[in-house]
Amino acid sequence: MARRPRSETGVFARVIGMAGAIVVLPSVAIGWLYWLRASTSNWPGPKISDALPLDELPGHARVPLVVFLGVFAVAAALLGLTSRRLRVDGLVGGLAAGVGVGAWLYLVATVSLFVVRQVPFTIALGSARSLEAVYVSAAICAVGVGVIAERPGPGFSP
Repeated sequence: MARRPRSETGVFARVIGMAGAIVVLPSVAIGWLYWLRASTSNWPGPKISDALPLDELPGHARVPLVVFLGVFAVAAALLGLTSRRLRVDGLVGGLAAGVGVGAWLYLVATVSLFVVRQVPFTIALGSARSLEAVYVSAAICAVGVGVIAERPGPGFSP
């Protein structure tokens, strides 16, 4: 079977598209969490602490687990649909989404802790490392993209 030539422009456009989606969609999901905070703050069940990075008032940074999972499931589905539209392989897209979303939210949490708590940047880095919201959201996005993204067909050749 003849191989299709790949253009460097097409690959570059896919990388830029995925990188943009990896930055924008989790950021939008955090905005949704801020928007839903008031109406869901009294819901029963476990809560994700420090899910809202810029909120340091006692009890305000926590979000019910079901809300957090739902919001990031929607973000993961949109990220998966974006990767499918860009024709990114499911494994590659899932790995990129997991690492990219984790790194982006780690950076967001670090800068937020640095600004809000007014601690040295190295302390903020260490504190952000222990936030479960970063890891859970990265895992949800990785699985969502891996499930929804494109699968290589029988005649697939990289």
